[in-house]
Order: sequence, then structure tokens, then C-alpha cells
Amino acid sequence: MYSARWYDIDPTLSLAISLLRNSQKEVQINAADFIIKNAEKRNIKISSKLSRIFQTFTRRWYDYHQTVSKAFQYLQNASENEQKEIAVELINYLYKIEQNPTEIPHQTN
Repeated sequence: MYSARWYDIDPTLSLAISLLRNSQKEVQINAADFIIKNAEKRNIKISSKLSRIFQTFTRRWYDYHQTVSKAFQYLQNASENEQKEIAVELINYLYKIEQNPTEIPHQTN
């Protein structure tokens, strides 16, 4: 039986995560900050206990950096609609970086 990763269920979210995963580490961290800010604007919450778990449990590709791991926690706690909205915004964010790699786009409120 195949067990899909939680972010592979929605094709838009899966694409966004794939693009993120294939980005350079610096871009991944900047994009993680982008995800966190978007999630906080939407009042998505994560458990503070999860931050402590990070210190001892890092087996997934996005656990290598605490900011990236935290961004994934926000995404996982978001509703399906919020996940899709953030995914579309993330795809656009990563596209802008790809077009001009020397300039990280700033998030607009």
C-alpha cells in the first residue's frame, strides 16, 4: 500500500514543495521565512513543543534547518484551502527568485 506524503495529496502544494526542495539551501531558508509570514498572517498556529522535537529528530529533507522545518509545520497545520493559497504564493515567490537570483523578493502585506 502506497502512503503519500501529506503535501503530495494536493497537486499545487506538491509542485510548490518540489520546487522548494530543488532550490538552493539559501533560497529554501528565505522561502521558509516567506511561508512562516504568510501562515502567521492567516493565524495558523503550531505547537511550541514541535520546536523542541527538531533538536533531536531530523530525518526528513526539510528538517535540516529549523526555519524550513518550522515552515513545514505551519503548512501541515493549515487548512487545505490555506495550503493551496500559500502554495500558489510560494510558486510565484520562487519564480521571482529564479528570474532574478541576486534579488530576493520582499513579501508585501
